[in-house]
Amino acid sequence: MPEFLLRKARSHAERVNSNWQAKFITRPSVETPPADSVWLQSNDYLSLGYEPAISAAWRNELGQGGLSVMMSAVFEREGNLAGLFEKEIARHMGAESAILCQSGFAANCGLIEVLARLGVPVYIDFLAHRSMWFGAMGGGVRPVPFLHNSTGDLEKRVRRHGPGIILIDSVYSATGAVAPLRDFANFALVNDCVLVVDESHSLGTHGRWGEGMVARDGLEHLVHYRTASLAKAFCGPGGVIVGDYDLLEMLRFEGAPQVFSSATLSCNAAGFLEALRIIRRSGARRRRLRTNAMRMRRGLRDKGLRLGNTESQIMSLYPGPEKTTVAVKSFLEKRGVFGSVFAWPATPRNRSLIRFSVRQDHTRSELQRVIDACGELALEFNVQLWRPLAEFARPESAVKTR
Repeated sequence: MPEFLLRKARSHAERVNSNWQAKFITRPSVETPPADSVWLQSNDYLSLGYEPAISAAWRNELGQGGLSVMMSAVFEREGNLAGLFEKEIARHMGAESAILCQSGFAANCGLIEVLARLGVPVYIDFLAHRSMWFGAMGGGVRPVPFLHNSTGDLEKRVRRHGPGIILIDSVYSATGAVAPLRDFANFALVNDCVLVVDESHSLGTHGRWGEGMVARDGLEHLVHYRTASLAKAFCGPGGVIVGDYDLLEMLRFEGAPQVFSSATLSCNAAGFLEALRIIRRSGARRRRLRTNAMRMRRGLRDKGLRLGNTESQIMSLYPGPEKTTVAVKSFLEKRGVFGSVFAWPATPRNRSLIRFSVRQDHTRSELQRVIDACGELALEFNVQLWRPLAEFARPESAVKTR
């Protein structure tokens, strides 16, 4: 093999052996997890993954040949299940139109790549999902980052570079922070900018009917485009874009995921339709989710953990260096608490974290077990020195660190 490839392989091996104790950092550190372990890794916030009606919808469509059509999305016929879901999800979110995509990543990349070709600046929150960065760069634009959740810092950059496209998340996947959506929507309106909001972690979980934060706050007319992964509350492999009809129709024929990748299978669309029906009548699940998230945030903060400005069902611990994160992960897993490790390239280098995703079906005793384990953690580690990821969100270094 060429030396440059060998150097890369050696560098990764050194990282695994030195920082990760010779075991992949995202895998459990204990051979046999306790039977009563608390798992906080899934984004199935409403616990729809084992819903019989969704499984039945998949099976029924598979029985009708739901795996038979393997082709680019650009060739899809009108009137199929994907088209029906697009109409239903657009109506659900209060939008003109929708496109079903292969994933949330594909949704962001496809939409933003096309928008970036307009030749205007692309402004992106430092902590926005990486797929948004890829979309901008895929459109030939070097994104202009701004301080996390700061319309003030964004204003400075718009004054310098001019009107453009603003990219934010409604709920940030690594930190659980919530965007001040109304502030950004009003800013985009006054400054003649396009606003794109990723609602992956608020679609299904926020709003009276699970319509997401934008529609919940009555901002549909001010937010130009919304994207979402359907692998969270909708518990299936897919993504969606909602917004203006004319641009989305153009996107069907110009977006790279639509042209160069196979369409979402009809069995997936059948599952999404059933999931949407359940989500719309899952107000009790959303209330339990909010209660569980609030109980968990309060309990962890009472134990001395710094969680940053999370206001959602996502909360993270911030050990920082990978060696420390591995030690914290092992400490928690020995006590039956399993979160998700984020490390570079999912975070800036040496700013790794452990994310907890709370679900509506976590019991009070399970949450208390996590809180107690983190209380022991606070006594064992110097957690007051841990700094939330947003404190390192410096736009000048964003492109390098991501």
